[in-house]
Amino acid sequence: MPYKDLYEFAQGLEPVVNRNAIRDKILELTGASGFRFFRHPGLDKNKLAGMYVHPGNLDHQFSRQAQGKHVVALAYDLNRCWDRFVSVKEMMHLFDDDLEKANTEDDFDSIIDGLFDEAFDGQMSPQCVSEIRCFWMAVGVLCPERIRSELHRKRDAGEMTDLEIAEYLKVPAAYIGSFCSPNIKKIMQRLIS
Repeated sequence: MPYKDLYEFAQGLEPVVNRNAIRDKILELTGASGFRFFRHPGLDKNKLAGMYVHPGNLDHQFSRQAQGKHVVALAYDLNRCWDRFVSVKEMMHLFDDDLEKANTEDDFDSIIDGLFDEAFDGQMSPQCVSEIRCFWMAVGVLCPERIRSELHRKRDAGEMTDLEIAEYLKVPAAYIGSFCSPNIKKIMQRLIS
């Protein structure tokens, strides 16, 4: 499984994990043509900080502009930590299977409904499941396990705050609870098996 190979590659990296190293390894593992990154003023960082567009989705202007490359669109005003995390999370969509790809407007709407619609019926679409999985995949490659274990220990001992850990890793402080989740090893094992 290509993600397992990416995860194992990332275990040898040091913080701050270089997103370009992650990008290059994803391209190597998937044989993809490359990425184009766009800033999009219409994306609200509080609701949708980024999005991935497959090169086959020629209905989308970004895909047409990217000329065969995979697109990662980012909200205009993300700080460095959010930019890094969202970029890596969106690149994880290259590991999606065909049913999980959001190649149509309806597919994309199913993600929004599953994440934000108060009338959501609890039936998650494959695209929504992919969003959650890609989040955890990004967590897995942005902090090698040996570093995560040490940071988790320091957090539990009160030696480091969430903000200090976030600044050290250059990731959003809002996600440190996920990086230090007591279930993180189980989650990563499920992703790489």
